[in-house]
Amino acid sequence: MIDQLDATDFPRDGYLLGLTGRVEQGDSDPGGAYTMRRVQLVGKQVASWGDHTFSLSFRAGEVDDAPSPDLLFS
Repeated sequence: MIDQLDATDFPRDGYLLGLTGRVEQGDSDPGGAYTMRRVQLVGKQVASWGDHTFSLSFRAGEVDDAPSPDLLFS
């Protein structure tokens, strides 16, 4: 993660860029074994002009082979 924001709670200048990944394996009686892979990219750009501060952010990701909803909510 690259964090160049000038403050954590109310930044007025800087940017943030991060990439995370997660692999989860499990076994459940109703659906059997599963493997889930998730990748997520997040970013934020902050700039101020006078009394005004603007923030633009994004979050994008992909999940591969997610378990069925009955495994998640049982």
